[in-house]
Amino acid sequence: MNQTTTTGRVTAQFQHMYTITTESANYTCSVTGKFRHEAESERDYPVIGDFVEFTVREHGQGVIRRLLERRTVLSRAAAGNETREQLICANVDFILITMACGHDFNLRRLERYSLAAWETGATRSSS
Repeated sequence: MNQTTTTGRVTAQFQHMYTITTESANYTCSVTGKFRHEAESERDYPVIGDFVEFTVREHGQGVIRRLLERRTVLSRAAAGNETREQLICANVDFILITMACGHDFNLRRLERYSLAAWETGATRSSS
């Protein structure tokens, strides 16, 4: 079986399956057992925007071997009673927040989103 290790970006996440996109193709991947065993927290798993090294198997399938270093992370407090962080995406360059100004407008929500965006370290622009 011919296996090739390559680098790609996570473009979708479904439970413990990921879509990895390269310049030439999309692959459906899971993490290796070793990866799962060495992960200390949810933060160690890939999220949308992460760059990963993965091994291509057959028929567009593959396994993620390593998570490459993140430049930025957008996260929030996870829903529920326990205090834990939920990663939303990684390696974000720009963030645009939009909200309807109708009956659903919520200034507190806008403040939360703005704070989360600021804490990512993504590029800040006044224009």
